[in-house]
Amino acid sequence: MKILGIDASLNHTGLALIEEGKICHLSTIKVGKTRSTARLGLIRDEIVALVKSHKPDKVVIENYSFGSRGRAIFNIGELGGVIRLALLDLGYEVLEIEPKVLKKKITGNGNASKEDMIKAINEVYKLELKDDNQADALGLAHIALHNI
Repeated sequence: MKILGIDASLNHTGLALIEEGKICHLSTIKVGKTRSTARLGLIRDEIVALVKSHKPDKVVIENYSFGSRGRAIFNIGELGGVIRLALLDLGYEVLEIEPKVLKKKITGNGNASKEDMIKAINEVYKLELKDDNQADALGLAHIALHNI
């Protein structure tokens, strides 16, 4: 089973692909100064290219953080919609995991910090990650693989 985890973010989208528990791909899409719809297109295109190249069996994404506030929530919603639509066009049903569920399953604490997530993922996969976006993406893939 090959699973792609996506931690969607407007600035640093984390991607993790695992197959039979082994990491095949781990990266962060960094958009730099790209903004507006160009940013959405850049993130979409990189995800589509990865999916077409690796053909995962399942794709899992961190669901929206419904506690977020401010103007950015509209951009985050647009990004989530663009990613979900691109994956649907490629024939994928996307499994969504709530942020608190991700944290609880990986660390045991639904309110875990970014540092706690990184530490827990590093322990599970014997890594030295420093990127919380990659840690979250890997956590999502791990949960989907183990159905926990």
